[in-house]
Amino acid sequence: MLIWSLIFGSLGLMYGGSLIGHMKRAADPLTFNDDSRQQIWPFLRYHASALFRDDYIAQYYLDCMPAGYGLLYRWGSGLWDPRAQSKVLPYLLLPVLLVSVGAAAGKIGGRAAVWGAIALCLSSGYYLWRMTGGLPRGFAYPVLGCAAAALVFGQPYLLALTVCIGAAFYPQAGVVAGLALAIYLLVLPKRDRVVGATWSLHRRVLFVGATALLSLLIILSTVIRSRSYGPLIRPHEVATYPEAGPGGRYDTSDTPPFNSYWGESKRIVPLTLTGVDFWERIVRVPGRPWPLVTSWMQGDRRVMTRRVLGLLIAILCVGGIGSVILAAREPPMRRLVVLAAAAVVTHGAAVQVVPYLYLPPRYVEYPLPILIAIMLPAGSWWWGGWLARWLGRPWLKDAGVVFLCAICVLGLGNRGSDEVGFTVAVNPNWKIYPFLASLPPDVLIAGWPTGVVDNVPYVCARRALITSETHQIFHRRYLLEMRRRMVALIDAYFATDSGPLFRLQDEFGVTHLLLDQEHYLRPPAYFRPYTDHIHRAFEQATAKGLEAARQFPWAGVYQEGPLVVLDLRRLRRVEISSH
Repeated sequence: MLIWSLIFGSLGLMYGGSLIGHMKRAADPLTFNDDSRQQIWPFLRYHASALFRDDYIAQYYLDCMPAGYGLLYRWGSGLWDPRAQSKVLPYLLLPVLLVSVGAAAGKIGGRAAVWGAIALCLSSGYYLWRMTGGLPRGFAYPVLGCAAAALVFGQPYLLALTVCIGAAFYPQAGVVAGLALAIYLLVLPKRDRVVGATWSLHRRVLFVGATALLSLLIILSTVIRSRSYGPLIRPHEVATYPEAGPGGRYDTSDTPPFNSYWGESKRIVPLTLTGVDFWERIVRVPGRPWPLVTSWMQGDRRVMTRRVLGLLIAILCVGGIGSVILAAREPPMRRLVVLAAAAVVTHGAAVQVVPYLYLPPRYVEYPLPILIAIMLPAGSWWWGGWLARWLGRPWLKDAGVVFLCAICVLGLGNRGSDEVGFTVAVNPNWKIYPFLASLPPDVLIAGWPTGVVDNVPYVCARRALITSETHQIFHRRYLLEMRRRMVALIDAYFATDSGPLFRLQDEFGVTHLLLDQEHYLRPPAYFRPYTDHIHRAFEQATAKGLEAARQFPWAGVYQEGPLVVLDLRRLRRVEISSH
């Protein structure tokens, strides 16, 4: 009991303050994760029946949600605002992750490894960064953590359960866990299986097949609903749909050609342990540095210094070598390696069939951090055991784990951060949001997708014609509808006569147009293929004058700084004199 008190007491002292601060920040309704602007607000339809009725974008996201995730929020939204649910959910999932990786590491390396695995998860910030927002991806780490624990303990029933839960909440995690189950029962030798060691081949095949069938049935409902939005866009169609290629909607890591598993790992490993994207030299995961220690060991965290890189490589070598030797000797570690093999295979398969297994980097971004959190303490446990035998000091076995993990936590990690994952903070002094929220629930607001309007569905619970966050590039019909809306918006935004404004109202049902006058000083940016269209419209508006400015005396209903709102129901057809 004393040892467990020391383990959890020290972890509480190290990271409790940052977690409490994170919860306090989550309580602010104007602070949230940027991807919540995609996947959370559509559930407001089930919280208040007047919201988002007949909204094409909301329906698209609801139809494409994983079945279990959608059911959870549909049920919860009848009782509670889904935006509040999304703030609480990560704190329910985080303990599942910590317990699962702690249990897996403890099975291999004892109680010291429990401390090391949990400390690595909390010191990184990368795990909570991905879980904040209550999104489907937030289930990936808990599911894969439980899958790792099931493998280490040799429990195929628990592993099959994680496959089905993954299929219901984040299918990519279910795919990795499903392949791990198949390898465990059908490839691993009998001596490495615990439960299932006495099963016949027929029973093992039947068990894997039944799990796969149940998972497919769970996923099938989402696949059927999403088919109404057209076929998925393949990489060879980038010429027709440049939104899906370089310079388009997604980062370079999420567009073809995709990295190999090794290439993607070189990005994810330092990002997981340090919060820094080594190749782009960007701190992507904020964290509070340790006093004194960080300053001499890390230097400037904004770049990957030689000191940090050397420490990272040394820790990976020590942990990696220990894990390899342990895997050659211990069945629990060999079973954990099954998860690594499943991740490599699924990543390769995802690259070949993009986008049917979704984006390939996800098969590195989620399994690899789980493996790191378990294998580093386990590998150091072997080194500690070696030192203990060599020097005749049994206590060195646990000390080796604590030493290596402490070096990793202090030198590469941090004390956590209260802002991890909260990538959007709306200025509470802006009055534009309360104004838009005061409009009737059936209004449809248009504005530049990357501006204020990007927050309107989430913050104001009002429909938007198009936003940057919801402008996804997966299904062909949805993409074409977003293209149709974006072209119409550009034409109206820089209109030189009343026609495009009336089209926005008559064809799309837009009631209010939000304009940022700074966009008329320099053209706003957006992704391919809209850049040329934007510049042509901007130049034409500069030469002929803006129709919105002429309409403002009777259609303008709000102004705050450079922001102007037009009520398109008040438009007048203005004839421009040729003199």
